[in-house]
Amino acid sequence: MLAVEAGHPSRLEIVAHKAQEWVALADAPTTEPRQDEQLLDGTYLVSTGGARELHGETKVTRGPGLDVQGREQEELAGMFGDELRGGDPMATYMRGRKLRLGDVVTLGDAEKKSLDAGLVPSTVTLAVVVADAARVTYQMDIQVVQDDTTVHSRGTLVFDRKSGARVEQRTQTRKHEVNKYGDNDTFEAATLIWKR
Repeated sequence: MLAVEAGHPSRLEIVAHKAQEWVALADAPTTEPRQDEQLLDGTYLVSTGGARELHGETKVTRGPGLDVQGREQEELAGMFGDELRGGDPMATYMRGRKLRLGDVVTLGDAEKKSLDAGLVPSTVTLAVVVADAARVTYQMDIQVVQDDTTVHSRGTLVFDRKSGARVEQRTQTRKHEVNKYGDNDTFEAATLIWKR
């Protein structure tokens, strides 16, 4: 974290040790052939930018202030943009929701709307899946079925109990579409670890 504004980060230094993207060219994501490419590599600076920037004014640079565009910018803006613009509403909600280990709750429409998780008919559940004296782990599952598309996302956030700080976040998303051209499965997974 390089700068703080109004109680939340406004400029972050991100170091990507391994971030690859691959596209399955076969019928299943576990079979060959597939197309692999390095998505993120090295050190980036992510900050709030001007109105022309993508993803709600998130600016990504590297090296001596060189602007980063394309998939790198899109990915980093998607991961850190909300936090830079005023905090992550999902993390704030999870930290504020009082649950015991094993509790599972289904969110109502008002809660989903406040988290931008209820834009289309969906089922959203929240659970505490791990808890000890040092950390608590929340898991949120979002299932969306609309027309011929089904999306299932799972987000797991780990918080430090003493400070309330987020220490790890894992996300997995599967999107399955059926149309006149056939079946299309898209899988995405990411793990973020905060070092303070």
